[in-house]
Amino acid sequence: MMGRRGFLTILFLLIPALSSAATIASVRSGKWSDPALWNPQWVPGDGDDVVISDGHTVEIDRDIGTPGGGLRMLRVGTKNGSTAKLVFDGLTQPRGYKIIFGSRGKQAGESAFGILFWGEIDFQGTEAHPLTIEPRIQDGTALTFLHKAPESTQVRLTLRQVDLRFVGDEAHAGIEAGGANHPGDRLVFEENHLEQSGPLDLLDADGSVATIRVSGNTAIDHRGSFIHFKRARQITLEKNEITVASFPVGIEAQAVFDSREGGGDHLLIQGNTIISRINVDLPSPSPSPPLYGIWIDNVSDAVVRQNRIVAEGVAYGLKEGIALLGSDGKALRILVEANLISKTIHGIGIHTGVSTNPGVQISRNVILDNRNEHIFVSDGYQVRITNNLLFGWINPHQAGILLYNTDQVEIINNTLVGRPAAAVHGIAVGNPGVGTSRKVRIKNNILVNWGEAIQNRESGNSFAEVSHNLFSGNLKNYDLEPIPGAGAGDRSDPPGFNDPAVNDYHIRPDSPAVDGGDPTEIPAVDIDGQPRPEGNGVDIGADEFSTQPVQMLPPPPPSTPSVAPSPDSTNGEGAVSGGFGCGQVQPRSDGPRPGRSDGGDLLLILFPFLYWVYRYYARKNNARKTSFS
Repeated sequence: MMGRRGFLTILFLLIPALSSAATIASVRSGKWSDPALWNPQWVPGDGDDVVISDGHTVEIDRDIGTPGGGLRMLRVGTKNGSTAKLVFDGLTQPRGYKIIFGSRGKQAGESAFGILFWGEIDFQGTEAHPLTIEPRIQDGTALTFLHKAPESTQVRLTLRQVDLRFVGDEAHAGIEAGGANHPGDRLVFEENHLEQSGPLDLLDADGSVATIRVSGNTAIDHRGSFIHFKRARQITLEKNEITVASFPVGIEAQAVFDSREGGGDHLLIQGNTIISRINVDLPSPSPSPPLYGIWIDNVSDAVVRQNRIVAEGVAYGLKEGIALLGSDGKALRILVEANLISKTIHGIGIHTGVSTNPGVQISRNVILDNRNEHIFVSDGYQVRITNNLLFGWINPHQAGILLYNTDQVEIINNTLVGRPAAAVHGIAVGNPGVGTSRKVRIKNNILVNWGEAIQNRESGNSFAEVSHNLFSGNLKNYDLEPIPGAGAGDRSDPPGFNDPAVNDYHIRPDSPAVDGGDPTEIPAVDIDGQPRPEGNGVDIGADEFSTQPVQMLPPPPPSTPSVAPSPDSTNGEGAVSGGFGCGQVQPRSDGPRPGRSDGGDLLLILFPFLYWVYRYYARKNNARKTSFS
């Protein structure tokens, strides 16, 4: 027959499982490691649901959860307007700590556990003492998260130098902090390290009234988008580095920097690095992942500047490096400047309407080695394309710059270097049955080594001016339909580049491009930001020769795809440039919901019986009574 000692052994083995259903709440402010801080009076850990009660501040001063167990839901506050606060300060701690959640799946609140906050999260680690947040299972089948409670109308979230592992995934936001649009709201997301994690949802954010900073973060093996923003105002996203390794299946389109349903103004996306390891050029009939780099939808007064957008380990990693969408005058005055884009299907795609949204400027970009076009304007109004350097690979039947349905587009002072193969076009205008462009201006461009340097397709296009272009090494300078009045001031001479073997396309002082351009409607500076004109006239091409030291743009990568282009990716003439299919982003899963761990209900039922058995043996052996609460 079981003795008291044997039963105690069994009972104490069951107590950790029983505690997995326990909810522990703070009773005052203090340090996490203090048992007196909590009700019941033990330090929360594996299997516990934890509540930081309204009005309390709890400081993390120890590891929370273990790889064999993990915390359940951690709630900071319980109601809208809560003043509950959970903090970590790496400067005051002897080392960094971990919060491990007992997630075993991806259903928030049921099989996935994380932080749900009504109050404030203030996690500020250091390089030597970071805070790490992760689930116990790290094979991709489980995740954790930090979500603002759906009922909360305030945002108080600071994450600085925090390591986030498996926080969200392709289909689940890792961090949800939408609605930061009230005085006092704060979202600071800086210098964090993300590993195999999902998006930051930053919806309806307004930096004119709230404090919003997203900068200096590094994401490796990232899952899906890095950030979602909708109706964003006065937001800066800068100096983040994201390597995308996985993408959700079954959605129409998504981007690393993703404006989702669109809207907003005064957005600055600057100095970021996007590296895609996803092959978006799968041979037919396999569906190619619809992944974009930076996707700006119906946002006015946006600046996309000095970003590096490339692929790694695949031929083409993005449908478009930068995609601009707009309708009904909602995408005005957008500047895309000084970006480096390589190994995409289209380097830059412009889809802002043929009769609205003037003020789109594409300037001083270095774009190379893309499958279809370096710059593709499916529909655009008064788009201005200036001072860009376009070179390297594109497929047959594609173009360095392609215009479909446009009105008053200007292509001025660009340098386009191709490969002298038939049906590889420098600048192509229109497409029969697909697009017609009107009042196009093409001047002061260098076009070198193209099959057809300027191609006017038979689609009823019209031109305001085509003049002062420098041609060299092309099979044809002009192709298909004649352009009335074209050719004034044109030159056909070697361009006199500094050293094209190392992609240095600055011009030498003896270049025929020097002082050879037309001075009207020229950009104020060249690709290096130096003033135009210098000397006796304006130079042709993206570079204005200068005797002053040149402030170079970041050097482009070698002009050779690391993976050979797929032969199935070559489109026929009638399908040149493919379509554009940006759609709505897949809806996110429901928010966290409270729930007990596996076996919790059964243990609650069995505990009174087990307790009675224990008391029976205690009396039988004349033992001292022991109570449990």
